[in-house]
Amino acid sequence: MSSLRSFVLLLQFFTRLPLPWQIPFQEGMLSRAIIWLPLVGLVIGGINALAYMLGSVMAGPVAGVFFAMGANLFLTGAFHLDGLADTCDGIYSSRKRERMLEIMKDSRLGTNGACALLLVFLARYHGLLLLPENLLPLVIVLMPLSARACNPLLMLASYARKEGLGNLFIGKITWGRALVSVGIGALLVFALTANLWLLAAYLLLAVWQRLFTHYITGILGGMTGDTLGAGDELSEIIFLGLCCLGAYHGWL
Repeated sequence: MSSLRSFVLLLQFFTRLPLPWQIPFQEGMLSRAIIWLPLVGLVIGGINALAYMLGSVMAGPVAGVFFAMGANLFLTGAFHLDGLADTCDGIYSSRKRERMLEIMKDSRLGTNGACALLLVFLARYHGLLLLPENLLPLVIVLMPLSARACNPLLMLASYARKEGLGNLFIGKITWGRALVSVGIGALLVFALTANLWLLAAYLLLAVWQRLFTHYITGILGGMTGDTLGAGDELSEIIFLGLCCLGAYHGWL
């Protein structure tokens, strides 16, 4: 029962699904529940794939991709996209660390953030349409599943701020829980695909997330909630790119 409560709590935090249950929150619950992030990604990916199939039946694969992207925005509330934009505005402002963190807290969208959002939307749209039509639903499922399963690797860092939502996770995750999450994600990817290239792509994504963590930590002295969102959003795009590479070379 506690596992079910943990899963529901993560769904309520990371999605905008109108769930009817109220889970009493206690300190440390989210960090302990982190092993269920792969299932959160699976739920998001599954709903996105259903939206794709609906749009595809109505008006073809292009409409299906638009439906899937819209479903993803609805489900997540653009939570991670906001983090990506803030991260790019701050880090690429060429200011000192303290000023970068101030810029990242500013609710206004800057040029760097706007460019990052545009590139991510274009990459998601064109990347999906580069794939064979029969692979599209599967990849749409795997993108959020893979990114979120590896996300605890982004949280194995110090917190760059004194307070904020990211403090619920950053620095509170153990290597053991992170590896359990990554392991569950690997099992789900292979169970759904039985494809070695997709499993390799997933493992490469895990390595990239650690490299991204070191990169951000070197600039800000730690991670923030915004950089977690940026890491997740970029992870989906990187996994999509690896899927396109595999499809191009016939490895899928």
